[in-house]
Amino acid sequence: MNKRNGIDPAKISGPYSLLAVMLLVAEILFAIWFYKSQSSVERTIAGSIMALVFICLMLFVLKMNRTTDQPKNVND
Repeated sequence: MNKRNGIDPAKISGPYSLLAVMLLVAEILFAIWFYKSQSSVERTIAGSIMALVFICLMLFVLKMNRTTDQPKNVND
């Protein structure tokens, strides 16, 4: 386990954990950009991209959930 940030890469075993870590890293980078931006236009762009990434990843998770919840048709 990395003592500096508390994330243990060995414990990332499923797709949901991997997506959560990817979202966390992306949102942190966008948040840094958002807070260091100079103008309101740049803040608007950074915030819009943050929201878009979050919504896209959540839709992907919902779609992934729907495909795993559907029963498989077995034709013998």
